[in-house]
Order: sequence, then C-alpha cells, then structure tokens
Amino acid sequence: MGAFARIPSEDRASVTCAILHGIEGFPKGLIADLCLNGFFVPEGTDEAATAKQLYAKQASATNVLHLILMPNENCNFRCKYCSQSFARNRMSKAVVTGIERFVRSQADKLAVLTVGWFGGEPLTASDIIQDISQRLQAICAEREIEYSSSMTTNGYLLTPAVASVLFAAEVRRFQITLDGLPEEHDRLRVLADGTSGTFHRIISNLRYMRSQPELFSINIRVNFDPHSADRMDAFLTLLESEFSGDGRFILDFHPVGKWGGPHDGSLTVCGAEQGRFLALDLADRAGQKGFELFAIKDRLKPLGSRCYAADPHSFVIGSDGTVYKCTVAFDDPRNHVGVLTEAGDLVLDEAKHSLWVSGPVPGSACEQCSFQPSCHGGACPLERMNIGGPACPTIKTNMDQALRIVSADFVRTIEASRRSLESQALPAWTG
Repeated sequence: MGAFARIPSEDRASVTCAILHGIEGFPKGLIADLCLNGFFVPEGTDEAATAKQLYAKQASATNVLHLILMPNENCNFRCKYCSQSFARNRMSKAVVTGIERFVRSQADKLAVLTVGWFGGEPLTASDIIQDISQRLQAICAEREIEYSSSMTTNGYLLTPAVASVLFAAEVRRFQITLDGLPEEHDRLRVLADGTSGTFHRIISNLRYMRSQPELFSINIRVNFDPHSADRMDAFLTLLESEFSGDGRFILDFHPVGKWGGPHDGSLTVCGAEQGRFLALDLADRAGQKGFELFAIKDRLKPLGSRCYAADPHSFVIGSDGTVYKCTVAFDDPRNHVGVLTEAGDLVLDEAKHSLWVSGPVPGSACEQCSFQPSCHGGACPLERMNIGGPACPTIKTNMDQALRIVSADFVRTIEASRRSLESQALPAWTG
C-alpha cells in the first residue's frame, strides 16, 4: 500500500492484540487509521492478487513511453570506477530523425512521454538535446501528450547558459554526482585528459541552480568507498551549509563497486553488507541535516524498487541507433535488444527483450515474498540474469534499518511542523 505508521508506545498493546486476534472492541480512531492505510484488511482479502493487478496494469499500459537517449556516448570525464568503453561519439542525424519519427508513430496512443538524457556525458552534445527536445515537445503539444524530461550528468558543463536551454527543453530532474569533499571527489572523478579539480566547478554550477526560482529537482548521488566513507560527516556539513532546507536538492548514497571498468583492480570497495549499511546510515545522517529522504521512501512504495529496465515500455537509444534496456551493461550482448531505423521503426529482438521485462516466475521465491509489491522480481534484471535467481533490492535486505530511519524522519517532520505552528500562534486577547 505504500503506507507507513509509527504506533505510539501507549497503543502498542492494543495494536499487537488486534494483529493477533482481530480489530473488534479496540479504539475506533486508531484502528480506523490503520484500516484506511491498509495495515488491516478484511479477512479473506487476496493482497497478493491486488499487488499483481497493480503490476499488470503498469506492464500493459501502452499509453506510456519512456526513452533514455544518448546524444553523445563519449564523456569529458574518466571516473576511476566507470565501466563504459566510450566506443561511440555523437548521435547521428539519422538517429535524431528516427527518434522523431518513432515518437510520431506512437503519438496517437500516447498519454505520457518521458525522456531521460544519458551518456557518456549528454551535455557535450547540448545542441542535439535542444534539437530533439524541440521536435518531441512539438509532437506532444500537437497531440496533448504529457511531456517531461530528466538528465544524468556530471554537472561540469551545467553552466547558467546551458541551464536556461535545459529549462526551455523541460529538463527538470537531474542526477549529478559529488563523491565527497574536494580531495575525495577529485581523486575518483577526473577529466578525460587526466587532470583533476572537477569538484569546485560542479558545486559552483549547483549554487547557480540553487539561486534560480525554477521548479526542478537535483538528486546529488554520492558514491563512496571505505576511505571516503570515513570523512562523510564533514562533506554532509558542507552540503548542509549549501543546500539544506531547499527541497529541490536530494541526496542518494551508493557504495563504489567493481563494475567492469579498467581500474577495477586498483579500487578499494566496501563489502556488500558494509556497503548497504553505510548507504542507509549516510542517508540517516543527511536526514538529520534537513535533507529529504525521497530515495529511501520511494523504494518502499508499490513498484518503487522496480528497475526501469524491467519496464516493457522503456528503451535506451544509443547514438548509433542501437536499442538497449540497461544503462550499465552496454557491452553485454543480452542488452542489445534492437535497433531504431531512420524511418522510425523500433525493431526489437523479442527473445532478448523478454529477458529483461519478465515478471516473477510462478511459485518462485519472488512470488512468496512480502516485499513483492515494491519490485515484482525486477529490482535488477541484469543481476537476476547473472546469478540465475532473485536479485533482491538493497532496501529489502536492510528493511529494519530503513524503517527506523524513515520513522525518525517522520518524527522530525512532525516536530518541525509543530514548532512552526507554535511560532505562528496569535497572542491571546487581553481585556
């Protein structure tokens, strides 16, 4: 149901008894709240069937299309943990035309079109982004299709002039990486010519974004290793001074992994359990400094832990027209699921495509899992294929820690609202 409740200690016994024996005879207000939010349901309710219906509705929604476009597969960075080969460069004119024609061919049945910009580094081809955006926005305006756009960028080229172009193109959601304090970030995220010092330019661009009244959101992704994790408190204090209190800035933490890049042998990475624990612990510390915990909360919602690659209506289109499902495994043949022609035909290899979008196998562990409504076996299709079995989302494997963090965050929010109301209270009238 995506609901969350924190039971007051004085009601613990009543709720525990209701869980064990039913809701008859208990305080109506408390139990009504729990019933309305799905914690108690009528006896005989098939909750698994309800979850499956929600999944089936999304999977069969032919009026929604999500395209991840790669205007340039090369990059101005060479991050130490990156796995991309940068084998191709800017998107060809034929592919640009093919994208426009493909969307136009789908327009009659579309209600929603979302476009994500990816690379390489997409801002090394901002002219292509502007060109494609204008074409797709025109189609959506003609057919009254809801249009939105996002971007994964290193932020180095996100200058004030480029930001204005992107806002006009309705790019409103960004993921930008800062991997700790300048010395930590610059150690991992270097320019293609081998020079470092990228941190200060990126944060300068973020400060400009902060100064703008535009509606947008920036997910600051923080990749950490055992060395940088020890220095995160100082980094979080820096981010607090810059962005805390501005709900447009969100933090999300991920342990660095050996993802198949040329520097894997020299990387020091966290163990799987340590990495999961630290990611949530850092999110907790960020919440205490006033940042929203959307990254955790969203993954707890129905379908919130399901990967975009598992969506049958989501496609990644490379600069040469190759169609992928995943933005991680570009060199994996299983990820080459089709091709987009200049005529606008998206030709799929259905056998490969089905590897990514299939739901839980009937009778499998995923079907019996209480966390199924959030991922439906699609947390990471690539990992599922690699290990030959269920690939559980990280948040499920650390559920107790995640729930305690979200609970504490709700309490902070309620207390802040209470203080705000008290400060706005009118003085009592005097005779």
